[in-house]
Amino acid sequence: MRFGILLSFAALAHSGSAVAAEPLRMAPGSQWHLDYADDSCRLGRTFGSGADTGMVYFERYGPGDPFNLVVAAKALQSVDEDFTLQVQFGDQEEVQEPGFFVGEFGDFGPALIFSSMSIRRPGSFGLKGKQLEQYFEAREKDPLPPVAAAQERAVTWLSISRGRRHYVTFDLGPMAEPFAAMRGCTDDLLKQWGIDVARHVTLSREPKPVNSPGTWLTSDDYPYKMLRTGQRGIIQFRMIVDETGKPESCHIQQSTRPKEFDDVVCKRLMERASFEPALDAAGLPLRSYYRSTVVFKMAS
Repeated sequence: MRFGILLSFAALAHSGSAVAAEPLRMAPGSQWHLDYADDSCRLGRTFGSGADTGMVYFERYGPGDPFNLVVAAKALQSVDEDFTLQVQFGDQEEVQEPGFFVGEFGDFGPALIFSSMSIRRPGSFGLKGKQLEQYFEAREKDPLPPVAAAQERAVTWLSISRGRRHYVTFDLGPMAEPFAAMRGCTDDLLKQWGIDVARHVTLSREPKPVNSPGTWLTSDDYPYKMLRTGQRGIIQFRMIVDETGKPESCHIQQSTRPKEFDDVVCKRLMERASFEPALDAAGLPLRSYYRSTVVFKMAS
């Protein structure tokens, strides 16, 4: 059974922001809470007090640096999905301009939902066309090292802005220990999926798609009812890939629903996805997993 725990990590206030000139700053209103869900690990904390409160949570669906990020505060009520926002994790990290969706998060008000984030700005930022292809080819041969604990420790705040408009800065506190606890949670997820965690740590290659993931789902797969009504969907999925590279199963880890999106994603992935198997440090194939996100969105 999965469960939640409270993490009592100290929060350090930060007096300045590389992207903010006196933005609204929110101090922690609670400890970090790590939720051990069946399919994910969610690290969340409230901020502010009284009527002026906010919330930040990081969510991972497996090991690695990427996470989904949700931030909510009434200060974000004027943000539109067409905006280009600047997001920064502490003094040491560069400003990012990730895509996002707008939603609501209970009493905290408007929420911004970011998928596949990292505290480190992606090296593909600003690249297009051939340069972007070359970047991903290089990363396939020479993956970036994991984000170091020192980098996580230097992240003591999170800022959201748009040009000269500064919406909010959340004083997170050093993130090394909270993220370390989150890694323990994601290792536990692997055990539940039947993955050999000790061997998996030594991977020399993750499952490698044989055919382009871009061909696994096409615009023709957009559920007709959802297309007609303009409904969007964000689906986090996981496939278990066996020692031969064959997908064993497909599982929806999280979805904005409706269910029609979930059904078409796993059906098409099991029909079309193909892999070279993961390899351990000795170059031997082993059972592993492949995770990604599908976004159904009407083209503008």
